[in-house]
Amino acid sequence: MRFISALRLLILVMLLFFSGKAELYAQEVDEITLTFAYPSIGQVYVNAAFRAEQPLIGLTELLHLLFIPYERMPNGMGLRGSYPGKGDVWEIDPVAMQLLIKGQKNLLEARQIYLGETDLFVVPELFEQIFGFRLVVNPYGLVLSLESTRPLPVDERAKRQLLREKLKEQAPEDLLRTYPMMYPRQRAALAAGMLDYNFGVNAVNGGALQYNYAFNMGMEVLGGDIQAGFSGLSSSLSQQQRLSGARWRYVFKDGMRETGNPAISELQIGQLNMQGPIGGRLRGISLSNTPIIPRRVLDIYVVEGNTDPDSEVELLVAGQMVDFVRADELGYYRFNVPISYGTVRVGIRIYTPSGEVIVEDKQLQIPFTFLPKGFTDYNLQMGLEEFGLGDSIGNTLVGHANVAHGLTNNITLRSGVTRSNDTLLTAGLVPYGSVSFRMFDQYLFNLDVLPNTFNRLNGSVFYANNTAINMQYTEYARPQLGDDRRMVLLRDASLNYFFPFTIAKRSYALRTGIEQLWLLGEQRRRLQLDANVRLGPIVTRLNYREEQVRRLEQASYAQRLFTATFTYMVPRTPGIPVFMRGMFFRGQLRHDGKTFDANAFASLQFSQTVWKIGRLNLSYDRDVLRKANLFNVGLLLDFQAIRSSSQALVVYQNRQLNVNTQQQFTGSVGADLKNGRIMPTNRDQIGRAGVVIRLFIDENNNSKYDKGEPLVGANCIRLDQSATMVLGSDSLLRITQLQSYWKYRLTVDVNALPDATLTPLNAKMTFVADPNRYKSIDIPLYRTGAIDGMVYTQRKASLEPQSGLRLFVQRLGSEEEPQLIRSLSDGGFYAFGLIPGDYTLLADSGQLAFMRMVQQPDTLKFTIKSLAEGDWVEGLELTLVPKEQLPNESLWKTEADWKALLAGQLGDAVKLFTEAQELVYRGLIKEAEERINQSLDIYETTYGLALKGTITYLLGRREEARIYWIKAQALNPEIIIPERNMLDKLTIPLTSKN
Repeated sequence: MRFISALRLLILVMLLFFSGKAELYAQEVDEITLTFAYPSIGQVYVNAAFRAEQPLIGLTELLHLLFIPYERMPNGMGLRGSYPGKGDVWEIDPVAMQLLIKGQKNLLEARQIYLGETDLFVVPELFEQIFGFRLVVNPYGLVLSLESTRPLPVDERAKRQLLREKLKEQAPEDLLRTYPMMYPRQRAALAAGMLDYNFGVNAVNGGALQYNYAFNMGMEVLGGDIQAGFSGLSSSLSQQQRLSGARWRYVFKDGMRETGNPAISELQIGQLNMQGPIGGRLRGISLSNTPIIPRRVLDIYVVEGNTDPDSEVELLVAGQMVDFVRADELGYYRFNVPISYGTVRVGIRIYTPSGEVIVEDKQLQIPFTFLPKGFTDYNLQMGLEEFGLGDSIGNTLVGHANVAHGLTNNITLRSGVTRSNDTLLTAGLVPYGSVSFRMFDQYLFNLDVLPNTFNRLNGSVFYANNTAINMQYTEYARPQLGDDRRMVLLRDASLNYFFPFTIAKRSYALRTGIEQLWLLGEQRRRLQLDANVRLGPIVTRLNYREEQVRRLEQASYAQRLFTATFTYMVPRTPGIPVFMRGMFFRGQLRHDGKTFDANAFASLQFSQTVWKIGRLNLSYDRDVLRKANLFNVGLLLDFQAIRSSSQALVVYQNRQLNVNTQQQFTGSVGADLKNGRIMPTNRDQIGRAGVVIRLFIDENNNSKYDKGEPLVGANCIRLDQSATMVLGSDSLLRITQLQSYWKYRLTVDVNALPDATLTPLNAKMTFVADPNRYKSIDIPLYRTGAIDGMVYTQRKASLEPQSGLRLFVQRLGSEEEPQLIRSLSDGGFYAFGLIPGDYTLLADSGQLAFMRMVQQPDTLKFTIKSLAEGDWVEGLELTLVPKEQLPNESLWKTEADWKALLAGQLGDAVKLFTEAQELVYRGLIKEAEERINQSLDIYETTYGLALKGTITYLLGRREEARIYWIKAQALNPEIIIPERNMLDKLTIPLTSKN
């Protein structure tokens, strides 16, 4: 409808012209660049145009930035889409001069649009009418701002992207991506290790002091890890010492592959815990092929479906996003999900282009008893049995052996045999077997068979809404002692049900359980009911227990107990005084439902953070039946190098006062001998590992640290699993609490580096944590690079600088979003902060399509070298050339070919029409006639004919104007021509039917 509005404006100009009361005025259009800042986008530059004081904003560019979906119309000039909902259809057509808003057609006025060289520009008011957000242009500061009452697609995408990055950082099950292994396992014949310690003193009623101590030592010896514990108790009455857990372990290379099935994974020698149903301790040797790193993946689970084309589809495993794709042009998506062990929730989140969110969840349960199909695990142990505290050993050989095989991914068979000195067994060898099977992905069953002992069946299911059901039945083949050690147990059964639900946006949970025991001479039934509810700020838990006893020869009876627990924590909001934030209050009442003093118990507990490093705990308990009062005061201080725990327990009963005080100090030290440091920490380290990260500027570009090269102290390391990080005064970052032999994925957060021009060559890597010691990792840093160049457009035989072109800089092999830059008014462009590597430079394909240009070369490539002072690439050139002339029309026979040809011609005709219109505004009528003639030579549009008539009328050729108007009306009867009162003033009258 742009032509219609233009004609209306021209008619008004003609009236003024003929009346002699006004003159034609000129309105030139200038394209400029505005600064646009929006939280979800950042600060960018956008193209705009000014017609006098009227600003117009580039439509395709702003929609692209805001992720509002759109498509081009067949004529190549107009745009259309649906926003914010599927039914909110919009359309801007500069060819038909038509504006469609939520299905309602309107005339598109000429003042509302401007067909520029690189974009279609529209007035800010149209953005508010169509998309519901307000644009404000500051013409003095050249700033564009946006105000919206609803979240825009770019806001939703930014939230999802932030969540994705956060989940990726926290996700231990992110198994779909791997980083290059830069630091594999490094064995040592002898390496300094770590030492955990614990000292304590205890006093009762001011009596003699009792001291306790414990040391655990770990280090690396002969390529394996060794550890041992020594503890003791000292008082005026006795002295006790004990050596425990002394063993040496060698982990083979294949044992560190959690996805494999090695022939042997580890060898252990020393004090070991026996496996199997009997248990116990022995001194001997153990062999196993079970991977040291727990297997994470059991199977590959295919998730596929169909949705709206171009939708973003996220895959979440255990509530953590592990992958996402875009649905193809048919709306199809597919994931190969690695199903990990444990209770796994597989979720699909679909974000359609229209903003709709579709959620699909399914919960799977995979116990560690399952093995992948075809895998076989074994465990062999043999030695002499330990007695007591480990001070003595027997002279009888004991041991254990088992083997498990994954028959399918849903069925695992297991069998074994144990030799023990258990006097209750009729034979020294105890065989056993079990089978675990899974049905319909989430229903689990396990059958254990121990001949002459018991047979047990377990079943469970977890649903996506967290509802859970568990059941167990056991049949005993020989007498078993009951809970009170007096009853003989024959069989038992239990059923538990957990059901969470929401009412009025409040979460509730119910848990019920029933257990049935069959004994000689009686039956016992135990019932339990739990309810969790939040009453305002107070979390309430109500519990009811009942035990029913039925005896054959004696009277039956029942015991009941009611328990109510109330918990309240003061929020850490700014409006609450600092000393009260985080306070914890808890109260509990218990009663058997009979008289008040029969069996009643009350408890009050208070906890509060003190000095930011400690926690104060106060509690009071009242036992009504025993008429006892218990007071407890505890103070926990968590220093960086040591942890202190102080406690005083006061019991007042029968007018007697008993006081028990305790003081404990715990901590650990590790040797970082390579850097000459002994590192204290307040947490245990034995059996774990640590790394020392050294970031440095590689001044000689040899990728190695050389003495004198500057160190960069920054806490900029992110791991895929939890750990403790401390930045030392020597600028080295030490990470502790790592699991020995585990593979960790490390990422360098370049935004956390103190110098924005520094970056690592490899920001992502994998390393193996060596056991019981610190491992050194060096990360060289380099200065980022920069580029500059020019963009030219070929026009006839000359090259002219092209301004306002959007360019994308993409590093090859990187998953990061490409960097967007823009050519300046002189055609130049530049980019800073480029990480060393190979790059491509591409012009915006959408902008090229609008301009009907192609880029030469089609892919501009360049390389940023890794240099300490940074690399600068100059002289890059990009040329835009018109698309090649179309072949002879006889070669274009298909309907699609003709449509493409028509769209190209129509676009050129519309562009020349717009130029003619602008020239009329400026009073350059002769030049306007040249442009409209060129437009009509390419393609005769009805609006072009109408404008031709108006131009010839202004030039005084009224008969010729009449002919063009009649011809335009014959092609389109609905086209607007001068009104009757205007026609009456013409020398030659016009009719609508000639």
